[in-house]
Amino acid sequence: RSIRTIFLLTMVIGAVAFAFIPLVAGLPFVGTPLLLAYLCIVYAFRNPANSMLDNWLVRYANQKALDYGSMRSQGSLGFAIAGVAIAGAVSAFGTGWTFPACSIM
Repeated sequence: RSIRTIFLLTMVIGAVAFAFIPLVAGLPFVGTPLLLAYLCIVYAFRNPANSMLDNWLVRYANQKALDYGSMRSQGSLGFAIAGVAIAGAVSAFGTGWTFPACSIM
């Protein structure tokens, strides 16, 4: 399979699973043990996506003769700006929206 297909598959599964974390955490009696097991499953899909995205970006940069370092630094800058914006949104609106919003992102 291609990196793109596997990357998209892990992103979709990880996003859907991430959105259900508050629901699993709120289950009575089994909430905490089940949450810990569920988090292992969620991050088994979410964590590899970053490495696959980097691999995909390196291959693309090599094919198009682009500067990988410049592309990576622009991504880091965007991440920092998004972090500041999300911190402001959490201060203004609270944390109830964060899990559904992060699963979409």
